[in-house]
Amino acid sequence: MENIPEYLENARARLGAFNQLIGLEVDEAGEGFCRSSCPIEEKLLNPRGSVHGGALATVLDTTAGLAAIMSSPAQRSVVTQSADIHYLRPVTGGRMFCRAETVKAGRHTGLVQAEIRTEDGTLAVTASFEIFFVD
Repeated sequence: MENIPEYLENARARLGAFNQLIGLEVDEAGEGFCRSSCPIEEKLLNPRGSVHGGALATVLDTTAGLAAIMSSPAQRSVVTQSADIHYLRPVTGGRMFCRAETVKAGRHTGLVQAEIRTEDGTLAVTASFEIFFVD
């Protein structure tokens, strides 16, 4: 997957205020994929000291949505229809990294796979997103 500067610029421009609030950054983007990262700060932690599931879901959903947008020649907007998220292990300390890849992008719907890894590369969360393209 090739990181394409114009895709990266477009993906970064699409990050909303909430994503900026949690510190999400787009690191790479190209046709049908996106990679992001987020610092693990106290504001993202649950009472047990690991990243809150809602914060993990936000990172996954945003990165998957950007990957879907990058798969469309017109780079249309998308809406998540359904998500299947599997929390495999707690995410703590440092930075988390998310990678999303479009598996299929049709005229109206698509499928995106995403994952979050810890700083040492350990797989922590996986997800599948069914998305709907909005014109």
